[in-house]
Amino acid sequence: MSGHKADIIVSGSLLSMRCWELLAMNYEELLTELIRLRKEKGWSMVRLAKQMKSSVSYVWRIENRYHMPSAPILQRWCNALGKRYTYALEDTDED
Repeated sequence: MSGHKADIIVSGSLLSMRCWELLAMNYEELLTELIRLRKEKGWSMVRLAKQMKSSVSYVWRIENRYHMPSAPILQRWCNALGKRYTYALEDTDED
């Protein structure tokens, strides 16, 4: 995380064998931040689900780590909270 609360950034590298491990670490940070932002707004999962045009059970499964959402779902989640979502793939080649 960049430390800037207005931006939510997930970084990973397709070239790295640790890509999934890094993505999982960043995903956990991202999800924790999204839950914090929802609660900070005073929103229930019901309100978030309505804003996302999704089901409450789907939001619940994501927040309770039973389902890993796709990038478009994360985009909708961030949009609902009024935040920007950026997914960046970084080149790890030193050449």
